[in-house]
Amino acid sequence: MKKSGIVLYFLFIFAFIFILFVHTKKRYVDYNKDYSFSSNTSEVSVTELPSKKLGGFQSVFATLPADSEINTELVKDSTYAALMIDNSTKEVILAHNVFKRSYPASTTKIMTFILVNEMLADGKLSLESTVTIQKTPTFGNHTGVMKSPLTKGCSITVRNLLFGLMLRSYNDYAVILAETFGGSEAEFVNMMNEKAKDLGCTSCHFVNPHGIHEDDHYVSAYDMYILINEASKYELFHEIDTYKTYIYNYADVLGLAATDEIEPTNRLINGDYQLSGNVKVDVWKTGTTDKAKYCINMIVNIGEKDYTIVILGCNTSDELYDLAIKLFNYAD
Repeated sequence: MKKSGIVLYFLFIFAFIFILFVHTKKRYVDYNKDYSFSSNTSEVSVTELPSKKLGGFQSVFATLPADSEINTELVKDSTYAALMIDNSTKEVILAHNVFKRSYPASTTKIMTFILVNEMLADGKLSLESTVTIQKTPTFGNHTGVMKSPLTKGCSITVRNLLFGLMLRSYNDYAVILAETFGGSEAEFVNMMNEKAKDLGCTSCHFVNPHGIHEDDHYVSAYDMYILINEASKYELFHEIDTYKTYIYNYADVLGLAATDEIEPTNRLINGDYQLSGNVKVDVWKTGTTDKAKYCINMIVNIGEKDYTIVILGCNTSDELYDLAIKLFNYAD
């Protein structure tokens, strides 16, 4: 082959590789990038992200532009985030600050629940496996932390840990589950962040498995919409949220039988609010800290249609539940 022919051959190969690289680069989405969209990036929209399906779920998530504000007359405070979506049609009923970074408080435990159930499905332990607490979880300088009566040496089943985690929001149970299924709390948190990316969440970062405040522990209302729909594919989530009172057994430090009676943290369930007959709260998780304020994430059946409702950062409990009731009535 002549020298000129060799040069042309290598130029052709180089051009082909360059075109392939540019095409591939355009299709790449950086999931480490912050997509919590400030006001000066409103030209970017969620529809530019790749479509994600729930694991085992056959429907695609609702999408909306980054700067969407829909039916905001329903909200009376501009600071909190709120989202309501018709799960069957993917119609967005309410959108307010849905990509804003918000503190999730104990709604974080939805992700903890997802990971534990995923590993249970893979055969790592079972719901009836017994866990013996190796050390009593502590929470640094945080005071008034919701935790169970269990201490080092007590034994409890995975099922009852999950009931205490989701129904009563015991923070120590989040740590015990994280250490049991992740090997350590830190490794479990890494798994939480990886799972969030896998599901298509783009505006959240977890630092712990329970939601006690850390400045770098945040979510968006849109990401919480994704998470609760992922969690809802597990039948146990639906079972837990049917209880108004749950009594379970565990073994104390002496190995003696003991019981704990717990009630839900959700005021729509525990009797504080009377729901109309066509409204049924299916699955839910609440959260409250000084910085996160009052939060709720739930799927509700209203007139035979399912809606996801996410509210993060209400100033008071009454404001949170009053808005929830207003949304129920709006959808009716």
